Formats: sequence, structure tokens, C-alpha cells
Amino acid sequence: MELTLQRVSGTKQDTIGDFYDETHKFLFNTLEDEYRDKKVSKETRIWAGRYKLGIQETITPKTQKYLDDIRLKPWFERHIEILNVPQFRGVYIHLGNDEDDTDACVLTGDWANKQERKVIHSVVRYKQFYTRYYPLLKSGVDIYLNIFDEVGGHI
Repeated sequence: MELTLQRVSGTKQDTIGDFYDETHKFLFNTLEDEYRDKKVSKETRIWAGRYKLGIQETITPKTQKYLDDIRLKPWFERHIEILNVPQFRGVYIHLGNDEDDTDACVLTGDWANKQERKVIHSVVRYKQFYTRYYPLLKSGVDIYLNIFDEVGGHI
């Protein structure tokens, strides 16, 4: 199964994109850290490419926070991780609203507006994504995320 993240706008602080399901149907907007030529920890988005998704089995502090969050019960179990990203570890698709929430991860939501550079309805969009794809991953289905920058290079 192939999912797509198309990055559509970037600034010196962040990157916004559009996330599509396996049928190329739009699901939600995304927010990530900014582009950098060289990785700066917790301040750089991951590289464009094709990545397998998996389930993060370790209960990290972020995972425990989600397990304790009443809004995410009873459906959240473990984070969906973007695997084998060169120079990165622990990259998740998760909820959040602005660049401070990303730490190289992909946030789910709807654009508040392009000028504010934040997403809203993140929990709603995250639940929509998670409840659809987590059970598939758990049952052994291979799911890949294709990340594209706008035509012409990085944004």
C-alpha cells in the first residue's frame, strides 16, 4: 500500500503539505519542520523519499503521554513510525498544531490558514489516519509513505 505526502509550501521555519491515501484521495494537511541541507536535531524535516511505516513498540515519553491522553482513548496503542530515515530516529506521524510540535515528525490537521502556518483539527485528522492504518500495520500489511517536494527541488 502506498500513501503520499506532497509538500506544497516551505519557509525558514516550517513546511506544509497535503497527505493522500492509497487511492490518491486527499486526507488532510501536514506540518513539518523546515528544509535544511544538513540535519539539525529537532529542527529539520526528513528527506523526500519512500519510507516504510511501522509500529513503534517502545513506550517512549511521547507514547506514554498519548496513552494517558483521554482524547486518544481507547483507540491509541503505539505510534506509527516512519522507518529507516537516513540520519533520523523516532520519526512519527502524530498530532500537533505548529512547528514547535514537530521535532522532524509529520503533524496531521487542516490548515488554519496559510499565513498562520499552523494546523487545526489535529486530533480529528490523526484519529482518522490512525484508526484506518494502525490496524493494517498491526495485521502485517506493508504500508509505504512517498514524500515529494514540489517540482524543481526543495521548498
